[in-house]
Amino acid sequence: MLEKLQAPRRRDRGFGGKGPNARLRRVYAEPTAARLLWLVAAETGIAPEILVSGRRGGAEAALARQMLMYLLHTLLGFDVRRVGSLLGRNRSTVDHACAVVEDRRDDAAFDRKLAQVESRFLESHRHLQEATHG
Repeated sequence: MLEKLQAPRRRDRGFGGKGPNARLRRVYAEPTAARLLWLVAAETGIAPEILVSGRRGGAEAALARQMLMYLLHTLLGFDVRRVGSLLGRNRSTVDHACAVVEDRRDDAAFDRKLAQVESRFLESHRHLQEATHG
């Protein structure tokens, strides 16, 4: 019996659904989230594609992604479901990421890094507001 030949399944065909390209498009559709993504990437040295990847990656990538989730939730006020949807994660994963980052803030070096991203974002946001509103 002949079986129907099918094209190999790819993780992301460049439209809709899942995969790193779809997640990047979802984040880029939210300009403030995209700016935050790039700031976290610049501060941590982890590429934006890795930050939105469906894989955990190494410990540094996982922590950078957790920082991004935390900042999307606390700084931008996105609820955990929205953050999870943007990054292709479950809301409980976002809750866990926020708890991890809160615990890590006791470490002065980590807290400085996080505060640096926050201040750079707020400064860029202020400049953007001034440019668009006079």
